[in-house]
Amino acid sequence: MVVILGGVAFWLDKFKFSTIPVILGFIMGPIIEQNLNRALVITQGDVIVILSRPLTLFILSLAVVTALAAYRRSSKY
Repeated sequence: MVVILGGVAFWLDKFKFSTIPVILGFIMGPIIEQNLNRALVITQGDVIVILSRPLTLFILSLAVVTALAAYRRSSKY
């Protein structure tokens, strides 16, 4: 496992990808997926109820702004 993850980290570094978001994705991905599934069960699959909460909208808008800023910053170089 260490050899495989070391190889993945090497290739990510070689192609100038940051390894921290990948590691966070591997750690946080299952947790986020489980909680989204729980929320969808509670709301009986209605995504609009989840997206109508102010905190959810704030977090999603913050994610979009961050992604757009990163894209804009990378396109300048």
